[in-house]
Amino acid sequence: IKKIDLTVINVQIHRPDDNSMIERFLDVKNSIFLGDFTLANDALEESGSNNAMIDTNTAINSETSFFKDRIILRKGSRKSFDIGTYKIVRQGLTHLGIPQGWRWGGPASEHCPVWCEIITDNSTTE
Repeated sequence: IKKIDLTVINVQIHRPDDNSMIERFLDVKNSIFLGDFTLANDALEESGSNNAMIDTNTAINSETSFFKDRIILRKGSRKSFDIGTYKIVRQGLTHLGIPQGWRWGGPASEHCPVWCEIITDNSTTE
């Protein structure tokens, strides 16, 4: 197995001012940003990062909400690894023990989980 140093940065933007937090990590080598980018500016996209899920709504109820939960590779990270298969989990997200208004069977979160496969073998990414 190929050894790589990987930095995973969990992001949840609550206010537009939080974008400066992301900008501090733009030069981190071999990094993956993941989390809620709903209120983020386009600093990551403009820096040449690879967004696995462009313009995909990750809200449980897409009729009333829009969330941008993303997995984003930093520019230059593709020399060491790449994203293979990625998915947004949309099924099995409710539980009878979680209230939903005055009823039961609600979701644990308003956001759908996202996942990806990280490929470290360059021969499969080129």
